[in-house]
Amino acid sequence: SVIGKESGFKEVIEKSYCNTSDARIIQVFGLRGTKCKSLKCNDKKFFECVYGKDSGVKLGNTEPGDGWKYVGRGLNGLTGRGNYRKYGNMIGVDLEGNPELLEDPEISVKTAIAYLLRGKKGDSLPNFKSEEEAINYFADLNAGARSESARTKAKEVSPRFSIGL
Repeated sequence: SVIGKESGFKEVIEKSYCNTSDARIIQVFGLRGTKCKSLKCNDKKFFECVYGKDSGVKLGNTEPGDGWKYVGRGLNGLTGRGNYRKYGNMIGVDLEGNPELLEDPEISVKTAIAYLLRGKKGDSLPNFKSEEEAINYFADLNAGARSESARTKAKEVSPRFSIGL
């Protein structure tokens, strides 16, 4: 459901915010959105502003241009040099050196699974008592903290697929 919410099960690259309302940009990016909304029609400058090394968000971006180079890609919108390095290492692919590889379906799936499991094995995951509990766990994990918005969106998408147990 998290991947359904993030990308509709399609490996993607984060799209331009040029036609997005300022209010929505602020909703998505918070204070960074307020600061960066005037740049929304220049993708390189906008993504550098919201994700770059001086954006205030810790994504491991260290060089000018990293915000654009390591923009959200893949099934779950992996963002930032540090994440590309970490999850690339987990799956044995140099995503830091070749960020566009996250647009490949096979690599995108492997990366999304590594991201959602965070290196855990199946037996170290919580013993979910319900589908809702699992959705909440992974939605919060993907959001980086408890997020009612992420939970709600993931729940809205979950009826579109089923998990065979």
